[in-house]
Amino acid sequence: MSRTGSIILTVPEGVTVTVYPQEIIAVGKLGEDKISLATKFMSEIDVKLEDGKISTSIKSEQNKSKKEYKAVCGTINRLINNLLEGVSTGFNKEIYMVGVGYKAEIKDDQLVLTAGFSHLVYLDIPNDIKVEVNKNKTEFNISGINKQAVGDFADKVVKTRKPDPYGGKGVHYKGKPVRRKETKKK
Repeated sequence: MSRTGSIILTVPEGVTVTVYPQEIIAVGKLGEDKISLATKFMSEIDVKLEDGKISTSIKSEQNKSKKEYKAVCGTINRLINNLLEGVSTGFNKEIYMVGVGYKAEIKDDQLVLTAGFSHLVYLDIPNDIKVEVNKNKTEFNISGINKQAVGDFADKVVKTRKPDPYGGKGVHYKGKPVRRKETKKK
């Protein structure tokens, strides 16, 4: 089995996990989330919940040596880990904007960005995502219980105006360095 797939996960305090043959549901203080195990490879993985510990293993002996089943076992283990972490502590992406006149606002369940275009950029905020804009309106946090949903929405926001390597203007992830280039010389 893969090294990641063999890790035994501990259910955090205050989280209730239910394992069904086709899905896993977790309920915690931040909400409820689930993952589906309905694909061909994932149906060959056995997920066991015993005494607050979750373990994953490959069901059939003939598939235990196959590389793709080992990889899927590790993937399911990481998905379950993200599920447990999401409902207990949540996920957060911090974003900031650099540029003259750049700002962000929330209006009617939409994130409105002024990002150096001749028009405003309107992004619909998904139901399971929470966006908080700071007082200076150039920094904001995107949070939620689903890691993929938070990452996808944050990526969508950053792609509206990618950071410029020469001037540094654009929408940036906080803590992620931007590779800066030297300006062209005459």
